[in-house]
Amino acid sequence: MNERIYVLNGQKKTTNHILHLLLCIPTAGVWLVFWFLVAMQNSRHNRRIDKKISRILEHKEDGKSDVEAYQAIRSEDQYKNKVLLIIIIVIVLIVYLNSRH
Repeated sequence: MNERIYVLNGQKKTTNHILHLLLCIPTAGVWLVFWFLVAMQNSRHNRRIDKKISRILEHKEDGKSDVEAYQAIRSEDQYKNKVLLIIIIVIVLIVYLNSRH
């Protein structure tokens, strides 16, 4: 499990603020838009990775082995996917039935 956490930590992204600052100077500040977008995307990516790490650690704190933790996370994800699929089907049915009138 430590390997998985190590790999996830290695996937985190950083924003090179010095480079973006230097690119803002010759572009008269136009580059600020791209700087903001890159920083937001990197932040969102890192939050996703942090959530994965915390899920792994929660299962490990419960005393589960690596295999049990992975299986628990996989079953949680499958359950969420099934619920999402059911919600989408219900919405499509509601829209379809409302369009018939």
